[in-house]
Amino acid sequence: MKVKCIHNSGKLLPQDLLNKQTIFNVDTEFALKLEKEYLVCAMECFYGYMWYYICDERHDSTDKCPFWNPYPSVLFEIIDGRLSTFWKYNSYVDKESKCTEYIFALPEWAKNSVKFYYRFIEGESPEIDIFKKYKVLMDLEFPDNMITEKATILDNDWLMCPVCID
Repeated sequence: MKVKCIHNSGKLLPQDLLNKQTIFNVDTEFALKLEKEYLVCAMECFYGYMWYYICDERHDSTDKCPFWNPYPSVLFEIIDGRLSTFWKYNSYVDKESKCTEYIFALPEWAKNSVKFYYRFIEGESPEIDIFKKYKVLMDLEFPDNMITEKATILDNDWLMCPVCID
């Protein structure tokens, strides 16, 4: 699934998302670039909204510990609404709110969402390795539309890069 950022501040969030639970207020500035497309690595329904887990502008592909952050779907426009073939669905009851929450995520995450996510953001293995494996697969599943030049096939064993002519 791919989305495009259409808002990156708390000014346009619905009033019910501006509270202590979400830690958002009207002055919140999100680490998102307007008009940029993002790969949705998982999505979860809580607080009555769908939340997309994406790698934001604080992290890039060179990070040792890439990190997905949850963002409310109202900040985005859907570019490609296909669900990843690598996602699984699950539901669970949140211990604090006592509400049922729903998640579409990597199988390991969907199976035990809270434990997986917290171990992941702490940089623990095998969660980081699992993330990296699926991130490569999802990047291939949802290619970057900004890349327009493609390699030229020279023969069965060689490609030529259009940028570096190598």
